[in-house]
Amino acid sequence: MMQTPSSLGSLHQKALEHFLSRLESAHVDYTPYPHFYIDNVFPDDYYERMRQLLPTTDAYKKWTDVGKVKLEQYSRRDQCYLEPEWLDAQPPERRDFWNQFSEWFLGDQVVEASMRLFKPTLEMRFGSSEEDWPDVFPQAIFLRHRADYFIGPHTDIPSKVVNILLYLPGDNNNEHLGTSMFVPKQEGFSDPGTRHFDFEDFRRFKMAPYRRNAAFGFVKNSNSWHGVEPIDEASASRTPRDVIQYMIYDNPMRAPRKHQTSS
Repeated sequence: MMQTPSSLGSLHQKALEHFLSRLESAHVDYTPYPHFYIDNVFPDDYYERMRQLLPTTDAYKKWTDVGKVKLEQYSRRDQCYLEPEWLDAQPPERRDFWNQFSEWFLGDQVVEASMRLFKPTLEMRFGSSEEDWPDVFPQAIFLRHRADYFIGPHTDIPSKVVNILLYLPGDNNNEHLGTSMFVPKQEGFSDPGTRHFDFEDFRRFKMAPYRRNAAFGFVKNSNSWHGVEPIDEASASRTPRDVIQYMIYDNPMRAPRKHQTSS
């Protein structure tokens, strides 16, 4: 894990403090699995800078080109990792902003605040109190979803601990592009996180609406069913579905390379 940032500029320090305050005030709902939804995630001026300085289009790669998934709909998802080797070629203003952002966003304070929200659930997962939890490893990805993208109900891979989706639209006119939470029609059905399933076998429980400066977060378990329903051409033509996905893993091989251990 990264150390607590010590040399942030005032803009980023203010963003860190604001973000931690919003996380700490989040209400966790335990139905159908532990999750939260918050707005005003970043200071308004910082949020606008984030949108203005998103990586240039050439920094993004298709999910099917960089991952193991090869289904056609997944080629409609473009992604760029919040890591130097992905961002070093960006124009200086963008590169410098996101380097400063990553210093605090992937730091210990955000990891600890994110996990503390789900303390009762994680104590059961790890079978221990907080001070004895294993080392964990944060990662973040810029995502951009285009027309015809969808991902069916799934619970996330077993090594994932916490998942937070930070929405980055310019307005609130496309709330239907949010992340859906599902419950299986077959009572008691669960999955460790190795497959994506068909929508027809699930009921939408609710949607975390795609709103400006909002975040949807949840803890991974065998019932944390979520997905993105098909994005139609009309919606995609109005706005890209820009998201920063923040993930905490308990497997060092899922971490950015500079945080990986030799084990």
